[in-house]
Amino acid sequence: SRPTLVAAECVLTYMRWEAADAVLSWAAAHLTNARLLVYEQTAPEDPFGRVMVRHFAKLGSDLRCLHRYPSLAAYHARFEALGWSRVHIMPMNAFFYGALPPAERARVARLEMFDEFEEWHEKCAHYFVATAAVAPPR
Repeated sequence: SRPTLVAAECVLTYMRWEAADAVLSWAAAHLTNARLLVYEQTAPEDPFGRVMVRHFAKLGSDLRCLHRYPSLAAYHARFEALGWSRVHIMPMNAFFYGALPPAERARVARLEMFDEFEEWHEKCAHYFVATAAVAPPR
């Protein structure tokens, strides 16, 4: 009954979908006052997504869940089906421009992680942040 944060940063997609779903389902069933925070990849079927999938496969880190849950809508349905409520999913571009203060966006822009800022947008179009909850009984 104690408040619990379940955080998964680019971890669920590397698992077999059955195992990842079992973890999410178990947490929703056994934690009566939990919040879920997920940061994962998405969109494996467009040109950038195919390159991303090949890149991780080449590293020996296959994105095992990505084709089972290839879209934000699929992830939303997944979380709800596994017992999570109040699901909110935000693509990283929307998060970057909508949730971060302008000063933080300017700081990130100065990091020069990518040769072109368009590459940053492309990368962010293939990642998302999601939150969900299991509410305590009233």
